[in-house]
Amino acid sequence: MTNVTYALHNQVATITFDDGKVNSFSMEMVQQLNKALDQAEKDEAVVILAGKTGMFSAGFHLPTMMEGIESRNTLAKTGVSLVMRMIQFPLPIISACTGHAMALGAVILLNSDYRIGTKGDFKIGLNEVQIGLAFSDIFTDLIEWRLNPIHRQRSMLLAEILSPEKAVEFGYLDELADAEGLLQQAQLKGEQLAKTLDMNAFAKSKISLHRTIIANIEEQLASCEHVL
Repeated sequence: MTNVTYALHNQVATITFDDGKVNSFSMEMVQQLNKALDQAEKDEAVVILAGKTGMFSAGFHLPTMMEGIESRNTLAKTGVSLVMRMIQFPLPIISACTGHAMALGAVILLNSDYRIGTKGDFKIGLNEVQIGLAFSDIFTDLIEWRLNPIHRQRSMLLAEILSPEKAVEFGYLDELADAEGLLQQAQLKGEQLAKTLDMNAFAKSKISLHRTIIANIEEQLASCEHVL
């Protein structure tokens, strides 16, 4: 059962999501995350996205993806809409990567404003080519801009799965923390951003930074039949 919680402290909103399994992005999960983001926007709070202990997210909800082309496409578009909201969100979003982050979980990391990973035996990466899914132009746009250019081919074409340390090198993460200190480190980063940034300037600059990606994806969503 999907459980998304919201906690506000010192102008930092921690949104924690847990489906009791592998933290997959189902329609219900995305709906609840959007409601939590609505609240954070109302509270004018920096956001921390955190999964459950040991698992940030394994990606899209597999049973829905296996139901057929239409179900897969509907869920994929819903996932894209969540990522599009993130890259246009007017306040900083910090991902606290609590463990494994695969597929859409890794895409969420790539499109967060700051990413703190957990040290340990965890896997991070894009495994789509391993499971028979080709990247559409939409997902390529959402992925390649943040990856270290010299590692894009290894990430996207060769489906290289990384340790947290290598994920920093490749561009999925900005820094690492011990598991017991992850959320505290994310909270401190959030409080720092809340105190030091002019959020009006942040929001305008974020849209400017992402304007090409936003325009490209909006055009593709309007014309393409299938996202995945």
